[in-house]
Amino acid sequence: MNPLESAQLTVVIGSVANLALALWRAWSLQRLPEPPRAATARDRTTHAATMLSGYRQVFTFLIFGAISLLHAEAMLTTAIGFTLSVAITLFLLLRAFEHLFVPELRRQRDFVDLSLSLVGATFYGWAAAMNRGF
Repeated sequence: MNPLESAQLTVVIGSVANLALALWRAWSLQRLPEPPRAATARDRTTHAATMLSGYRQVFTFLIFGAISLLHAEAMLTTAIGFTLSVAITLFLLLRAFEHLFVPELRRQRDFVDLSLSLVGATFYGWAAAMNRGF
C-alpha cells in the first residue's frame, strides 16, 4: 500500500466516524422526550430550540462526512483539503471538549458521541499531517 492510499484510508475512517456521529446524534434526538401538554410556552420553545440545534449538528456532520468521503484524494493533495481537514479536526475536538467541560452534557454521559468525536478528530488530524498540498 503506497503512502497516498494509506492516507486516503485515514480520511475514509474519519469520514465514517463523522457519518456515524450524525446517525448517533439523529437517533439520540429521537429519544428526546416531548414536553407534556401542560408545559409552558417557554418549555416548548426550549424543546424546539434543542431539536433545531441538534438537527443543525446532524446536517453539519453529514456534510463534512460526505465531502471528505467523496473527495478523499483531494483532501490529501490540495491546500484547501488541508484547510478542511484542520477545520473538521478542530470542530470535532470542540465537540469532544464540550462533553468534558459543559455540565449538562457531562451529566448525560454520552460516551458514544464523545468517542466518535475523538476518533474522527484523530484521523482527520492525521490526514492533515500527511497532506502534501503545499
